[in-house]
Amino acid sequence: MSSNFVPFTIPQDQLCFIHIPKTAGSALTHMMKQVYDIKDVSPYIAMEEIRKLEPGSLHQYRYIGAHMRCSIRNYLEQEPAFITFLRDPVKRVISHYRFSKMLGDTAPFGPKLDSNSTIENYLQNKRFRFRVENQQTVYLGTDLLYENQPEGYNHYPIVTDEIYERAKETLESILFVGIQERFQESVNLLCRTLGWPAYREDRKINVTPGRVEDEPIPDHLLNEIRERNSYDIALYEFACELFDKRLKEISGNSSIMDEADRFYDELFKEQFPPSDTATYDFRYTPVGSNWHEAGRNPHGVPFRHMGPKTSSFVDLPLTNNKNLILSFDVLSTISQDMLDSLKVIINDTEIPCESINRQPGFTYTGKISKDILATTNGRVRITFTVNKTLSPKELGMNDDARFIGPAFSNLQIRPVVEPKVPVPESTTSTQPPSTFKNIRRIFGNAKRRLGS
Repeated sequence: MSSNFVPFTIPQDQLCFIHIPKTAGSALTHMMKQVYDIKDVSPYIAMEEIRKLEPGSLHQYRYIGAHMRCSIRNYLEQEPAFITFLRDPVKRVISHYRFSKMLGDTAPFGPKLDSNSTIENYLQNKRFRFRVENQQTVYLGTDLLYENQPEGYNHYPIVTDEIYERAKETLESILFVGIQERFQESVNLLCRTLGWPAYREDRKINVTPGRVEDEPIPDHLLNEIRERNSYDIALYEFACELFDKRLKEISGNSSIMDEADRFYDELFKEQFPPSDTATYDFRYTPVGSNWHEAGRNPHGVPFRHMGPKTSSFVDLPLTNNKNLILSFDVLSTISQDMLDSLKVIINDTEIPCESINRQPGFTYTGKISKDILATTNGRVRITFTVNKTLSPKELGMNDDARFIGPAFSNLQIRPVVEPKVPVPESTTSTQPPSTFKNIRRIFGNAKRRLGS
């Protein structure tokens, strides 16, 4: 099993996320960065950046998440698999109003809104019409290239019935549609669609300070937002119906989490035959396995930190009839106490591990008994736990605010080399020993003398 082994299904097609502003897109992209190798994730988040690239520049990425429309296909070599999220239009407009007050006049965030502006100012300002009126329908129902929009982010078409119908067709044809208000269900439906394990984290990314319900908006302004987003409201309702239909078709009466796990296990066993050897470099990790984004050390070696929780896992297809040796490297830790608390659990059984200091990191080894693996049918879960994760920023080390555990790399599995049992030498021989030869020679000489 090579170091490029990926222990879960990765889509063959490029995955393109149409990120409509303020629809949980940052949370989704954050999740994707935990899954893919850092080199597979496009760093470009706006069409303004993408349009300046050389032809074919995006071909190297497996995941592209940007504030873009389906016109991104004009910059790709083949049709990608599109995914998107929608949000309640009224909440989306209010959220974007608050978000705009925090940010500068920079793409892809649009023109600056003064910090003392009110939502009424925001709604009346023509510069923000494209943020206020049917933006979700525009993203999904138009296929305009950025260079055809001379005003940049300020130039959006007035939505028509034709654009609305096209947006509906887009939702029906793409790989996945999620709903921001049902983020957990949506992510797990996406996991099931891609053959990934269930996503059980409850994390919010890019949340604007001050929730909608914390700052009451006057009824007349809420009504204005509704009137100006009639197409978005209809499209959102259509997306919710589509989501419910797909959810029922896939999960039936089961929870979508359980169904995602069931399908992941089924695909895993179909695609990865059990082996007594494996090499895994942490470039890819299953969704929900609690590893931070992949990095590389100065020598180009891939690694991942545990976190933000204190338990992380890797699934490997291992044989169940041999004793195995597990080894892995810990490249760094920000707390010796954290590292001292490290435990390794195979399925549900903890195994002892020894560490060797290799400066600047450690190599750990432990034996996986075939008795532990006896009840395994192909997929073995290797879980690592520590007593805590820490934030380098809170410790005054650097600006990294993540809660991280040790950095892992280069996990290997190999069979235990059993000692050979010595075979006893045979006491019989087809050739007589030299002593017998001498005795026969003596007897032969004596017979000749007697007969002479």
